[in-house]
Amino acid sequence: MAQNNNLPANLSVLRHQDDHITNHIWEGNERVLRPRRHSIWILKHTDLIDPRVRMVIDAAGFGHVLKVSNMEINHLMVTALCERWRTETHTFHMPLGETTVTLEDVSLQLGMPIDGEPVTGGTSGNLLQLCQDLLGDIPPENMFTGNRIKLSWLNSRFRELPDDATLVTVGQYARAHILILIGCMLMPDTSASLVHFMFLPLLADLEHISNFSWGSAVLACLYRALDHSTKFHQDNIGGCMLLLQCWAWERFTCISPEIQAVTEDEIVAGLAFPLSVRWCRQTRSLFHDQTTVVGFRKKFDQIQPKQFLWTPYRQPHVNRMIIINVSPISRALVPLICFATVEFHQVDRVVRQFGWRQNIPSDPMNLDEGEPFTKSGHLRDNSPYMQWYINHTIRYITTNAQSSDDEYDMPEQYQNPPSHQQFRPDTPFSGLLHSQNVSAGFGNWDHRMHPPSSSQQVPSSYGFFPAPSNFGSGPAQCYGGSGGP
Repeated sequence: MAQNNNLPANLSVLRHQDDHITNHIWEGNERVLRPRRHSIWILKHTDLIDPRVRMVIDAAGFGHVLKVSNMEINHLMVTALCERWRTETHTFHMPLGETTVTLEDVSLQLGMPIDGEPVTGGTSGNLLQLCQDLLGDIPPENMFTGNRIKLSWLNSRFRELPDDATLVTVGQYARAHILILIGCMLMPDTSASLVHFMFLPLLADLEHISNFSWGSAVLACLYRALDHSTKFHQDNIGGCMLLLQCWAWERFTCISPEIQAVTEDEIVAGLAFPLSVRWCRQTRSLFHDQTTVVGFRKKFDQIQPKQFLWTPYRQPHVNRMIIINVSPISRALVPLICFATVEFHQVDRVVRQFGWRQNIPSDPMNLDEGEPFTKSGHLRDNSPYMQWYINHTIRYITTNAQSSDDEYDMPEQYQNPPSHQQFRPDTPFSGLLHSQNVSAGFGNWDHRMHPPSSSQQVPSSYGFFPAPSNFGSGPAQCYGGSGGP
């Protein structure tokens, strides 16, 4: 580890400091992250999207994102910001304390649903049949990369809806547009040119798409991308950079660009929401600021209390643009799930962002921590956990009962019991369009993704702090202003 007097006396929180980018910076090394973004037709021609397709996208919860133009990303600012990210806590460690992107920011900056069913399911199956059933076409073989499809094919194949399009075709175009938004803007990988097919079955039932917590999936992917960005040899970054940049501009007044004022008519018409829309109204190009990575780094190092807004959404000129109710889940300790990507929403570390006084938080939650355990799961009585457990509970009801540690060594065949997860057969979707039934024909895919048993369900919340109040009753209650029209 690079020796530096900036290191804290206690490294119990910064467990991964040995691999962090800051060590290389202190050794005089520099790097620049370059977020990738490809030209997407629907983002440049939203006015040409057929109203019937737009209706489906809106109902699915992705309509607000279409209001955001192809915003430039300041890769120098992103690079300096990622130097502050800590994988251990999922927060940016700033001179003024910890701060992070939360579900509240996803809800208000992107207007996406943050409460609902987890975005998860199977990840394999008959891809060709799935494309035929849900998209109405099969991509050429060179448009596949494993279980991912090139966005360039979706971008060229699904543009303007044919004049004689049926309701089934309308649904197919809507799914294609949503896949493009997922792969290019909301949950892109480091290439930003591919999208995984695992998302497509979740789009089968057009009426059910909005029931998934897409906002949580977006934030999970952003957290994972930020985790990767702390490695020195990482030269690009995935995740929703639009969300990260708008979040930073909303809070760091020392780096936010000049923007045109939003008129009252635009607010009344709902054109100022989601809040990321207003950051597209810059008076000058994003790159007029010649600040380098080192320059941004110094701005963050020298930030003053008045240059950082802990509760920007309470400002009257911002609050009046909010036209949705923010779910209480936005301030809950919950897992953020996007298939195999699971990250924790550790908002107990940033309660100042919700207007509360910050106390010393609990140890950060991390799914990757802990000692591997290859046995059956049983622990002997002299283990630390069992000693704690024995001293804090009643283990036996009969007076003469006692345990034998010998009995805790299970035969190997019982250590990994087979999974009993059962999948329901595919069901046709009725859809918002009331079109004819179409079955995905995708083997074990479950369009609605209902967990088959209570033991497999993911809790919607591990707990709130403080106790739930009227926070979910809308912006008028949450932020001290009008809740919009």
